[in-house]
Amino acid sequence: LNSGSACGGGGGTGATSGGGSGTGGGNSSAAGNGKRKKCKNGNKMLRFGTNVDLSDERKWKAQLQELQKLPPFARVVSAANMLSHVGHMILGMNTVQLYMKVPGSRTPGHQENNNFCSININIGPGDCEWFATPDSYWGGIQALCEKNNINYLHGSWWPALEDLYAENIPVYRFTQRPGDLVWVNAGCVHWVQAIGWCNNIAWNVGPLTARQYQLAVERYEWNKLESYKSIVPMVHLSWNLARNIKVSDPKMFESIK
Repeated sequence: LNSGSACGGGGGTGATSGGGSGTGGGNSSAAGNGKRKKCKNGNKMLRFGTNVDLSDERKWKAQLQELQKLPPFARVVSAANMLSHVGHMILGMNTVQLYMKVPGSRTPGHQENNNFCSININIGPGDCEWFATPDSYWGGIQALCEKNNINYLHGSWWPALEDLYAENIPVYRFTQRPGDLVWVNAGCVHWVQAIGWCNNIAWNVGPLTARQYQLAVERYEWNKLESYKSIVPMVHLSWNLARNIKVSDPKMFESIK
């Protein structure tokens, strides 16, 4: 069980430190000696559970079977899910992870690993507040990070809404209540905070669409330029997709080819 952390206070881009970055893996910081630590800005560190592995089908059989009630496009394992064709586990992406949140804990801004879609279900009992912006605006948010001397991929940041509005970047803001499922579309930039005490489960999915494949490959190439390791082996996945599925979408067929 990793111990995530979020430093409260501040309002500008990069006001938050720690937490998990994206479903799967993440960049949560360890709690350490059990003492209350302080962030660089003097605020106390808030600690919560992040990226708890639920991949063991023996331990979590009943819970994982419940998820089979979801429609095929949202299931952890499905023939229509690209990530089911990787051929091995990618923890938190094609397996389920749990986030044990306390009020005020935050998941800083990020896009999902290799721009894949994700599913997030709030188990409750408290609410979560979500902020999201379409993938076409990620460049503007990256520019804001650079302006504030924060690395978009490696850093931890929480945008100020005023900064986004000033750059004409639209923001979707909504509350996820217990039982609500959030679908994060391909490439969507998002950041989340817990309003109450709540547990969330999450995983990634890859719809068999040209757009999803294109965004995944583009991020794979950009990650290499930024010296950031991609969690999804896109070359290996592409060969498996060509081997396993009959592609009906001409654009996707050409992209894989």
